[in-house]
Amino acid sequence: MLQFKFPKFFSSDLRDLLEHMIQKDLTRRYGNLVNGINDIKNHNWFHEVNWLAVLEKKVMPTRDQSTSKVKVALMSYNVLTTTC
Repeated sequence: MLQFKFPKFFSSDLRDLLEHMIQKDLTRRYGNLVNGINDIKNHNWFHEVNWLAVLEKKVMPTRDQSTSKVKVALMSYNVLTTTC
């Protein structure tokens, strides 16, 4: 697995989700397993998300501290652009 140090303010659920999504081994990466996207959608980090409401555009985007911190951390640590 790709070695990466997450910021301390990331919850254990968020760390777990990201570890599975940036997995180098495609046979173990969320979104690429038997359950497909449902492995991501059903993850604990998304437990409060009403996916039907998202689909129907009934959910208003929020801009709270945790969202901003996650976005900044992902950009500053280059999680999305890290070459595996």
